[in-house]
Amino acid sequence: MTLASGVLRLVARGMQPGMREILFRRGIGFVLRWVWRPRHRVMRHNLGLAFPKRSVPERRRIQADVYRHLAETLTEILLVVKEPRRALQWMTSVEGESYLADALRSGRGVLIVTGHVGNWELLAAWLAQRGYPLHAIVRRQNDPELESVVESLRRGVGLRTLSKKEHLKRVVALLRRGAFVGILADQHAGERGVPLPLFGVQTPTAVGPAALAKVADVPVIPVFSARTGPKQHCVKIGPPLHVDGGLNKEEIYRRVMGEYNHLLEAWISGYPEQWLWLHRRWRREGRAVNVDEGAERR
Repeated sequence: MTLASGVLRLVARGMQPGMREILFRRGIGFVLRWVWRPRHRVMRHNLGLAFPKRSVPERRRIQADVYRHLAETLTEILLVVKEPRRALQWMTSVEGESYLADALRSGRGVLIVTGHVGNWELLAAWLAQRGYPLHAIVRRQNDPELESVVESLRRGVGLRTLSKKEHLKRVVALLRRGAFVGILADQHAGERGVPLPLFGVQTPTAVGPAALAKVADVPVIPVFSARTGPKQHCVKIGPPLHVDGGLNKEEIYRRVMGEYNHLLEAWISGYPEQWLWLHRRWRREGRAVNVDEGAERR
């Protein structure tokens, strides 16, 4: 057993509400700041691109709050693993669930697009506990033993996973059989990404979710969540982003994922401290230097 997998297994087994929860949250917050210190510049760059009109002190407050949010997120995940029904209790406000419920009743599959906003693992647990046949597409851990522990924790809340390297035919087959497949679609898409606006910047965006939905003939439904208080979260489920119409496939993909980026931007703007700014979302944009200085001059 590796150190990382052993620690995670031990902490997950011993986590309890109360003093253990408080001590873990404080400790992991300190650890995250230290481990991700090399990413501070990435976060400043991203915040400068997204919020150029906000003052430097305001952006730095958001940056500090990101670590508090992540510490709270990890704590909640471990508590939910101990008692999965907590996911239902902590989602205190849900809007638009009829879009998912209607698809479930019809037996039709759904491609769910979300992002690294709020507590996305808690959102997945909530969907699974509500009875939706969710398969989340995830990146497997490089450490096989750590991956085994993480996968076990996810199965414990009713979540099934698919690797990002999964053969597309299997994913399409699952969708056609009525499965709900969830994708976190807000990371840098690399050279295969299509440039689409996000916070006013042309950003490489994955069109794979729209392509999968088009091939499987299922709707794309945006789902986001955010923390509104201690162990209180809201969920917003939007109307389907339809992948049909008279446009050619490439235009459909651009339209659907452009709408997704628009919704993602609005959600992040409402809860800026709850997005994973540590991602190199705009790493090919040559504006990483002196974004703080530019704001100070303004």
